[in-house]
Amino acid sequence: MRYPLKTRDENTHAQRASDPGMSQSLPPAHKRDGSGRTSGVSNATRKRHTSSNAGAGRPPHTDAESSSQNVLEAAYRSLSRFFYLQEHSRVGSDGEQRLSASSSAATIVAEAQKLKEIRDEADEIQPLVPISLWYQSWVDYTSKYGIGYMLSNGESGVYYNDSTKMISSADGKVFEYIERQSSHNPGLESRIRHTMDNYDPTLNKKVTLLGHFKGYLVDARAENDEADTLESQLARSFVLSSGTDTSAIDGTIESMVFVKKWVKTRHAVLFQLSNGTIQFNFFDKSKLMLSANARVATYLNRDGDLTIYSSSSAILTSERPDLAKRLRYAKDMLQQMVRTADK
Repeated sequence: MRYPLKTRDENTHAQRASDPGMSQSLPPAHKRDGSGRTSGVSNATRKRHTSSNAGAGRPPHTDAESSSQNVLEAAYRSLSRFFYLQEHSRVGSDGEQRLSASSSAATIVAEAQKLKEIRDEADEIQPLVPISLWYQSWVDYTSKYGIGYMLSNGESGVYYNDSTKMISSADGKVFEYIERQSSHNPGLESRIRHTMDNYDPTLNKKVTLLGHFKGYLVDARAENDEADTLESQLARSFVLSSGTDTSAIDGTIESMVFVKKWVKTRHAVLFQLSNGTIQFNFFDKSKLMLSANARVATYLNRDGDLTIYSSSSAILTSERPDLAKRLRYAKDMLQQMVRTADK
């Protein structure tokens, strides 16, 4: 059966950040060299399966995770500090003499202390744990309804134009509805869990849209195997767990991961997941996933080669200029979002 969401609507009215790459283009992707750090990662990723026996009309609860803004700010801070260290590492003796001649002793000491702190941060051993969940495909219908997406664990969701969200379990039996964040307490979000055979009638239209979006994305995936590239590369490169059911913890049902925020620019679309992962899909088909406050970068180039790096290593060395370029673009994009939110 075909669904009525045929094409992506380019005349989107979605939230946008000013494009930091208007005057620059991304470099050609580089072939993966021998320094790719995909070997030796023993931490297994895990698949999440949502139980289908949750009660309908479950009382709303607050989201204990950090707010979107805090996650974005932490990611921007990490990347900006590493790029700051990179730029100052290039300064030669002449630059140091100019600083000494034109700056007070206090300024010089403060600058040296800052650089030492960033170097210590960059030198910290960061476990290169691959991401366990990512968004695989999406469709833009913001001219009328919102965006629909599918996650790697089979769950599907919608970010509606009114900033409410809905996420459905992979088996389609359970869904969660996430209300708009309160202006008085933006770090908290109210969720209500329902079963598909028993939910608030006021959600009828949104549940119907969720079904249409999911049907379209399933059909589109059957026609295009690009969505499988990241999953297949992760499966080949890392030790994956065998679909352990982690939805029930201590007798409770684990909340499903959903898209908290998204932004599209000329070169990429950003999705921030509620588990803290920030994913950039560049329009040259490369993908960048940031985790651990952007200290770990999972990168799939446009040739389909997957690597996982510490962000500091990618920025401070010349091993992967294509990855460093995308990390800089990600930093600029995050900066625009943080500044816009602060106004």
